[in-house]
Amino acid sequence: MLNLSLRKVLIGGHLALALVTSAIIVLIGVRSINDSVLKNAQQVANRSLDIASSLYEQRFSADALQLEHFTSALAPELPTAQVLAQQLLDLKNKLGFAVLNLCSSEGKPLAGTYQDLSLLVPVREDPVLQSALRGKPTWGTVLLSSVRLRFEGGAALANSAALRLPPGQNTGTIEEALLQWFAVPVFDAGGRIFALLYGGRLINGNSELVDALRATLFGTELYASKPLGTVTFFLRGIRAATNVLTENGERAVGTRVSPQVEKEVLEHGRPWQARAWVVDSWYLSSYVPLRDKNEKIVGMLYVGLLEAPYAALRADLLVRFLIPVLVVLLFAAAASIAVVKRVSQPLEVLRHTAETIACGQLDAAVPEHKTYTEIADFTAAFRRMHQAIKERDEKLRRQNQLLSETNDSLVRANNNYMGTLGFVTHELKAPLAAMQSFIDVLERGTLGELQEPVRQVLRRIKRNCEELQDMVKNYLDLSRAEQGEFTPQMSACDFIADVVEPVVEHTSALFLSRGITLNIAAPKSIPLTGDAELLRITLTNYLSNAAKYGRENSAAELRISAANNELLAVVRNEGEGFTPGEEVNLFKKFVRLKNAASRGKRGSGLGLFLCKLAVELHGGTVSAYSEPGAWAEFSFRLPLPTAQAAGDAIR
Repeated sequence: MLNLSLRKVLIGGHLALALVTSAIIVLIGVRSINDSVLKNAQQVANRSLDIASSLYEQRFSADALQLEHFTSALAPELPTAQVLAQQLLDLKNKLGFAVLNLCSSEGKPLAGTYQDLSLLVPVREDPVLQSALRGKPTWGTVLLSSVRLRFEGGAALANSAALRLPPGQNTGTIEEALLQWFAVPVFDAGGRIFALLYGGRLINGNSELVDALRATLFGTELYASKPLGTVTFFLRGIRAATNVLTENGERAVGTRVSPQVEKEVLEHGRPWQARAWVVDSWYLSSYVPLRDKNEKIVGMLYVGLLEAPYAALRADLLVRFLIPVLVVLLFAAAASIAVVKRVSQPLEVLRHTAETIACGQLDAAVPEHKTYTEIADFTAAFRRMHQAIKERDEKLRRQNQLLSETNDSLVRANNNYMGTLGFVTHELKAPLAAMQSFIDVLERGTLGELQEPVRQVLRRIKRNCEELQDMVKNYLDLSRAEQGEFTPQMSACDFIADVVEPVVEHTSALFLSRGITLNIAAPKSIPLTGDAELLRITLTNYLSNAAKYGRENSAAELRISAANNELLAVVRNEGEGFTPGEEVNLFKKFVRLKNAASRGKRGSGLGLFLCKLAVELHGGTVSAYSEPGAWAEFSFRLPLPTAQAAGDAIR
């Protein structure tokens, strides 16, 4: 840990406080300036979009008035076809329309730029024309297909409306077109609608429209050779008319809007307002959906405000704000250093004295300081503390010596106990094995035929010997564990061949003696890295318990599986089991169940403890489940290096 003087800490603390305070002020100020400037700029962009939308709508109204004025001169009788055609052409050129046609109320072409007079105008499918049949001039933004464009104005109109996409886009050409679309009813002498005058102005490629809107909104002023704003009409997500320029200086017609904007505006129909990168500059952007007469979204209207002027304004405001803050910070730092030096100087000697005492020199003298009342009181308290430390240090030394002697005695006693336990249990193995051998000889009738009561007594003696052998083995394993010898010797082995098969063979006599059928389900092979001896101890304890506590003449199960980089071994037996809550203590040292099944059976209470220890040394876990009075199930899981596929089960 870094060792700092009190003076450095105090000076650093004052400076840190000044810096943190200044940083907070700066952060608040900078954030306030940023939010204020950018928020104001975004509001300007949003208002500009509102104005652009209003101007766009006003242009509809103005053009509709001229069309309505024209239709009032057509009633009650149309002029000759030649005169009518010329009049339509003159009005079309005057308004800058791409289409201006006249059809009957049923859709029959009467005059204009129709390419096939045998076809009918889709009056019922066109929402603007359909609305005009109700008796009032109607207008709106529409999206016409290439087929409709060719019908209304021929190949020339379709070609002029087509949007050529730049290289890299999905298709080469967009043949649909956005139009400002108008329809005005023509009445006969009886006040009935007998014709419709309709048409509109192309938005696709209409640079005049977007430039006029930009000039109205932002004027002609430039900032760093860039216009202050841009206006764009989108056909769905494609720029149809724009004054945004590409890196080559060309209008970015045919380029696509970002997926985020397209999803928000075109799919959800919501405005999108945020900062966005457009070609080579940041703009504060605002988008709204363009809808046709049926409220279907056909495109977007965009207004972008160049961020650079506002960024320059923000930088200027930040400089004006930060200079006085920096001056105040420097003054505060100088004042803090001066004050800290006056306070810390008398404490410097005390610091050196404390370091000397900390190094173990408890006889060091504590100097007196009377410069300040607080420091004098602190020195007196320090002197009293010094004396108390000396006294307690001596007392602790004596107590530590006594504890060390007591601990050594306990270690020797424990080692003697564990050594004796290991010796005694080891010496018991041979007599028990001899007793079992003699009993086997007697049971086979080698020394004469035995009556059934005698055989039953011998079987009971043999079962007791087996239980004693289990206890001896567990005590030997406990002795190894307590002396640190219960450690795994990891090596490559096969769990089935090296663990399961030997343990099943070893415990088969236990199951046979109690009439319990052991059913086994396991793969043919499960390679793993582990200590086969410790794993045999674990599985032997599980199976021995199943035989010992299982219900006589019942069935038990051993299931082995490997999946998801994990080996699972489950032993299940029918019997009394255990009650909920007991499973937390089953794997503790010297713990045995107390129920009808365990009553009268010998056990050390160590088997499951040793199982848990062996499994955890392999990085695994143990668990136990039971339905009281019905069954008990003990399992353990071991990690495998790779998922082992289960083979054919052993039956």
